[in-house]
Amino acid sequence: MGGPTEIHSVSFQYSYSSPTTEKNNVTIYLGHTTQSSFSGTSDYIPAAGLQQVYTGSLNCQQGWNTFTFTTPFQYNGTDNL
Repeated sequence: MGGPTEIHSVSFQYSYSSPTTEKNNVTIYLGHTTQSSFSGTSDYIPAAGLQQVYTGSLNCQQGWNTFTFTTPFQYNGTDNL
């Protein structure tokens, strides 16, 4: 990302057999880590070590979908997310 910055949203490409999907009561967390992979279900970062950045619905349509965070995330420009 070129260095420290504020992240205000996340975008992703939705490509699935159903044309749309709706998920209610979704919470998105972000956090810094030096890990580049996780070895299994017991290898994770507890929610207490993460920042809640979005709560609400994720209503997806085919193609690109962008969700604006409720709270911007301060990325340090070094770690993985």
